[in-house]
Amino acid sequence: MSKLCHHCGNLLDPLSAICTHCNDSNTDADLEITQVITLGCDEVKEAAIVTQRNLSDFDVLSTVSGGFATILKAKDPLLERTVALKLVPNNDQQSDLVQEAKLASKLSHPNIVTIHEIIQSDEQLAIVMEWVDGDNLKAKIATEIPLKEKASIALQLCNAIEYAHKNAILHCDIKPDNIMFDIHNQLKVLDFGLSHVLGGESQAATIGSPAYLAPELYLGQNASKQSDLFALGAVLFELFSGEKAFDGKSLDVIKAQITTGEAKNLADKHTQLPEAIITLIQNLLVVEPSKRPPLSDLIDAFTDLNDALVQKPNWWQRRAPWQKVSLSGVLLGVMAVLLQPILFPPSNQQILEKRISENKRIAVLPLQNINDDPQVQLFSQGLAVTLSTELGKVGREKTNSWVIPSAEVAKLKNLTVSDVYTLYGADLVLTGSIQHLGSQRLINLELIDGASGVALKQQQFKVNVKDLFASNQAVFDKAITMLNWPKSKMANKGTEFDGAYKHYIAAIGYTFRSDQKNYIDNAIEQFNQAIDLDELYVDAYVNLAYAYLNKFHKTKDEQWLLQYENTVSQLAEIEPLHPEVSYLEHKLALRRGNAVKASNLLKALVIDNPNDEYLHFELARAYQQLKENALAEQSYKAALKIVPNHWKGLNQLGRLYYRTAQYDKAIATYQRLVSLTPKNSSAYIGLSASFYGKGDLQSALSYAKEGNTLNPTATGYSNIGGFHFILGQYSEAIAAYKMSIALDKKNYFSWGNLADSYWLTKHPDTNSTYKQAADLAEKVFSINKQNSRAKLAWAYYKARIGESADALQILDSLSHRDNATEFYLAAQAYDALNDTKSALKKLKLAIAKGYPKEEAITSPLWKNWNEPELRSIIAD
Repeated sequence: MSKLCHHCGNLLDPLSAICTHCNDSNTDADLEITQVITLGCDEVKEAAIVTQRNLSDFDVLSTVSGGFATILKAKDPLLERTVALKLVPNNDQQSDLVQEAKLASKLSHPNIVTIHEIIQSDEQLAIVMEWVDGDNLKAKIATEIPLKEKASIALQLCNAIEYAHKNAILHCDIKPDNIMFDIHNQLKVLDFGLSHVLGGESQAATIGSPAYLAPELYLGQNASKQSDLFALGAVLFELFSGEKAFDGKSLDVIKAQITTGEAKNLADKHTQLPEAIITLIQNLLVVEPSKRPPLSDLIDAFTDLNDALVQKPNWWQRRAPWQKVSLSGVLLGVMAVLLQPILFPPSNQQILEKRISENKRIAVLPLQNINDDPQVQLFSQGLAVTLSTELGKVGREKTNSWVIPSAEVAKLKNLTVSDVYTLYGADLVLTGSIQHLGSQRLINLELIDGASGVALKQQQFKVNVKDLFASNQAVFDKAITMLNWPKSKMANKGTEFDGAYKHYIAAIGYTFRSDQKNYIDNAIEQFNQAIDLDELYVDAYVNLAYAYLNKFHKTKDEQWLLQYENTVSQLAEIEPLHPEVSYLEHKLALRRGNAVKASNLLKALVIDNPNDEYLHFELARAYQQLKENALAEQSYKAALKIVPNHWKGLNQLGRLYYRTAQYDKAIATYQRLVSLTPKNSSAYIGLSASFYGKGDLQSALSYAKEGNTLNPTATGYSNIGGFHFILGQYSEAIAAYKMSIALDKKNYFSWGNLADSYWLTKHPDTNSTYKQAADLAEKVFSINKQNSRAKLAWAYYKARIGESADALQILDSLSHRDNATEFYLAAQAYDALNDTKSALKKLKLAIAKGYPKEEAITSPLWKNWNEPELRSIIAD
């Protein structure tokens, strides 16, 4: 096992035991065996916040801004994270700035930018900070912001300032430019404690922000919590009104307005705010510091406003005061019991609790890794998988909620609340952040309304770094509480060895984003290390099998299917009655083409677990392999009865309808999918194919382009190429097919389509491309002998390159159970072999089974007929 430098955490040279990063010779006492996290490293970093590293240690990506302090966007290769470098020239106040930065670095709050490190040299000071990749509040205010979002911004800002003040740290330059938003739209306040040192006391009014400076600062008094509150008031005024509270044309005019209390009146603006909040904001802008309201009053007010905004008012709450009095007098005596929910509406908190408990679709996103710690990132991703699985069990068994599987969430390019709501319709999103806090980690959980992005509930707690990977139960308990679900226990971690468990969680973290380069390989390695430490670790075997299956799907290489089979056999030896054994065995049977065995295993599992939608979905797949399409449809519908809005299930049902030429049913299914997930490209691809099946080429092309714009895929480009092909636009078709192959080099259909386009344009690479398509189709068929589409495609490609013996051997095995596309491929193959009689017979059967007649007749690929001849023959 690899050894790490105890000082910087990098791998040591295996021969010299010297760290190549810090050149520190390490004795055995300094060495630690590689684990998921290296204990002790963070304490060293915390103690050495002021370091002697050089700016040359960072890879500068761009210059963000200049001025007194230049900001650079840079990459820290040592810790593999993007950072912001604030560069300050050496001056007399450098020691003060270092002291302020050290104090500010202790702030650990999800709404405050983290200071990672201070680099001090004779020439220059550099503050290494968390990089926030988003807009600032100034830019946001220039756009139209919904009141819900404004209220959320205000609450986050107040919470950040309150937290800093409780830690005796002032900001001194609160303004929209210093308030950023990351890619998750989470607010981040920059430069706590630094601005007044950077600007200098005498230059505060000019280098600072005149419209946000408190009157006492203009009068030469020291900064205080009250002066921060004044600046907060000015920012809130601008946030809700879109105007500055003080907007004189010169510094002198602004100074006079502020010091004499001539703020604009927020009540005159169309803010939609409650009167109480308007008064609070206005009172923040008074001249006398002692008369400014405390932060706690604002936090309470904005908390209530946030709660109210995420819930629509009921009928009674929408009535005017005089209407309430009148109606109460008439109805109270007679209808007290029946009208209790209206006459005495629940509190906002009660409404919120009810709303949360009644939600149907919930997504879990990984906790934001505030410090960009790679090991924390793995923990966070692993936690997302674990929480999704465990909450899914509770949601299925004890509530009416459905937790969107982590495997689906992981497909998102951007793991944001808005994306998971847009693509999967998540009513609630559980997420948060995790941050270094010395030898502890601060975990902040948030339950967010998917539609509005407003945080409904928050929970914060700390765990010791050594207990991080054992904190899953604590996070699960907090999540259950926030969801108002019945108390439950997670499945135990399955091993008594902490080291094995850490490797297991790290592996789960890698599987969460298996689309990333080498992540599947890393997951396999970590699962195997867990098994090395505990040979009876059942959960590790189960998930290792899934990782091998994932690798097989990615590579189409049979060695990974063999590894999967071996792992399932090992699991069966250790615990033959484990419920996952039959489930894993059915997956192997499906991929080996033994659909009978798979369906028998699944039918037994469904009897024992009738409410497990995934078993119904898998049984449907088995029935499809058996060509039992009616039974497959029944199984899909049984699953969708359990989870009506399961997007993947609807997608699979749509595919079944499409493949069985039930185009109207397919279109209705895919349109339902679009209504649930309007930016899900799969729905548009399905609609495109279904309209194409009906012969509506224009609609098909439109949906294909829309879907591929949302998510460029090999399938999307292949379909677009197909439409260009039908239109006779062969150059455009070739370009699209090449794009498809670039994204999926092992898709035999794309290679075959490209070869067809080459054949029509007499391209010199025609035969070699058909040969490539044939080899790939043969490989797919060799793994699964029941894949008749691959078998017939193989025959067609063989026929095109003149290998008639192989082609005829396959064509002779054609069964009446094969579908329309397969009979069409057979007809094309016989035509390529100049057997027109067999070709015509298979073509008529293909059309009878639902193959689009117009496409069949107009195809330019017929060798022995032109369109008029074929139209006449088919008509006869």
